[in-house]
Amino acid sequence: MPNTNLPTPTVSSLGESTYHGKLKGRPDTLQIAVLADMLKGETSRAMAVLDPKVLGSLRSCRPQETEPYFAQFLTDTKIMPIGRWRGPARLGGVRIGGFSLVLLEFGTPMQIEAAVHAEHFLIMCCLQGSADVDLDGQCISVPTGKGLLARPLRYIKGHFSTDCIRLAVRIDPHLLSPSVYPDCETFSVDSEQMKPWFETVRFLLSTPSVIAAGARDPALLECVEGALFRLLHGSPLYQAMTQARSPAVSRDVRRAEIFIRAYASRNISLADIASAANVNVRTLQTNFMRYRNMTPMEYLRNVRLEHARHLLMTGNVQVADAAFESGFLHQGRFASRYRARFGEAPSVTLKRVVHAIS
Repeated sequence: MPNTNLPTPTVSSLGESTYHGKLKGRPDTLQIAVLADMLKGETSRAMAVLDPKVLGSLRSCRPQETEPYFAQFLTDTKIMPIGRWRGPARLGGVRIGGFSLVLLEFGTPMQIEAAVHAEHFLIMCCLQGSADVDLDGQCISVPTGKGLLARPLRYIKGHFSTDCIRLAVRIDPHLLSPSVYPDCETFSVDSEQMKPWFETVRFLLSTPSVIAAGARDPALLECVEGALFRLLHGSPLYQAMTQARSPAVSRDVRRAEIFIRAYASRNISLADIASAANVNVRTLQTNFMRYRNMTPMEYLRNVRLEHARHLLMTGNVQVADAAFESGFLHQGRFASRYRARFGEAPSVTLKRVVHAIS
């Protein structure tokens, strides 16, 4: 059962943020006073970058104080700041039927670990900043203006940048296909096809009066839930949500992945991987392309890059050390591939984390 004895957030300087416990016939809501309008500029931006000053602040600067809010709207989550916790955290959300919409900003580089107790669908977008997410062992980088759709089965882990403002949407399985487990899908927040749905989400988060009216009139709340569902139904994400996950990988690919993750930091070859998988090189390459849409060596490179980024996010290593410990022997090649995958140089990642910690 959700925790209904949550502390009341403080009143922000630009608007009141209130919390209502779960009552029969009423939505659970932690209201946000204002959302900024869509940014219009010469370059493409996320559909809404939020002014952190207008988000309701929690009373405490301790990360543990934010955990009940995650449990209320999303799932049980452990919050671990990377370096000194600066606080206060800012978050707000609303529950409308089978949809839970949550907006989060910490102002500190953050690591989270979330257990999955219910088989819900998850949409997570970085409206500002970036995130590196591990969903049941699948690592995904989410830059500004991008989002992901998934249905996690076991756990969610993530690293979030200091400036990260993210929108998380939990969708209960009864609204979609309870028996379907789709592949993880990434998308652009500001795409024309997603615009109607996200603008409706923005409206609901920025208009407390609508939620208050829904608390007095459950039929209105049902209509709002229906509107969210119909707009989602008309988006590309709905097709992804209703398609079954790709077939389970072959045994040789699974063996190869286990071997690669165990020995990625060593100088292993394609022949070594094929031998560990107990198949010839050609069969392994064919099956990797079939089930992973990449070669075994591309998979190895991605594992190494993810490990290097994890080391850099701790702020305790130099770029050269992170590269070497992850299996990269050529610094220039490592920097080039890191930039291609994560959109920034490894030195930039390290400087950002060190600055946030200091």
